[in-house]
Amino acid sequence: MFASFARSALVTPRLPGRWILPLLAEGRGPLLATAPVIWLGVALLPDIYPSLRLPVWLALAAIVGIGSEIAAHAVGSDAAWRRGWGTFWFVPAGTALLAVIWFSVFPDRPRSFAPVAVLAVLGTMMVQRLELTGPRTLRAGAHAISIGLAFALAFVAYTTAAHVAAPWALALVAAATAFAALTLLRDVRASRVTALGLVGATVVIVTELGFVLAGGPTAPWMCAALLVLVLYAASGASHAVLDLAPRHVYVEVALVTAVGLVAILVGAARA
Repeated sequence: MFASFARSALVTPRLPGRWILPLLAEGRGPLLATAPVIWLGVALLPDIYPSLRLPVWLALAAIVGIGSEIAAHAVGSDAAWRRGWGTFWFVPAGTALLAVIWFSVFPDRPRSFAPVAVLAVLGTMMVQRLELTGPRTLRAGAHAISIGLAFALAFVAYTTAAHVAAPWALALVAAATAFAALTLLRDVRASRVTALGLVGATVVIVTELGFVLAGGPTAPWMCAALLVLVLYAASGASHAVLDLAPRHVYVEVALVTAVGLVAILVGAARA
């Protein structure tokens, strides 16, 4: 599925300045406001009182997420933004949250890495801008990158779920699955009811598997990898159904799923 998204990204437009400049010129406010927010978060939050860290982390992620949605709406057409179903906050906010947690849990990290955190968050926002308004030859590649980042965040969420209480773990798995699946499906031109129905089915499948694996002897990373694999298979098949894709797309999804399952089993055997 990712290969089909990325194929068209191999063609480079002849005059890149015509699409790079609008990406940087339109909706600059949220981009300019996000940089100091992340910088201050990385610089100050590692020293905050431990009992206040979680709500402050979530508040900072919420600010970045709101800015990402505003930036996406400013740079893209109303129709393209509405097809995103409110998911343009997920990857930037998740990236910001992980960056701040990394600096807070490991406060001895060099503060010189702060610009890297800022660039990482702004990079996710720029990728989404390219997905919305870039040339047609690059939109599929940008969408594939957004999907990969969403699945990476889902993996982190699934791994974290292994260390929290069962009700919170299932809620975390369900939420991460929903937003990752919506990120994958936000380029389909299907009715919202149909797409949300398939997203709901994906959430049920992945969450049920998470419930089965919870408390078992399986290592957290392996559980998370299995959940991401099922997320890929279910959401990839949903995308193919909504796009009326040819048979080879279903074969591709099945082959990638099978290869991923073998890789997980081999990694678990060697661990």
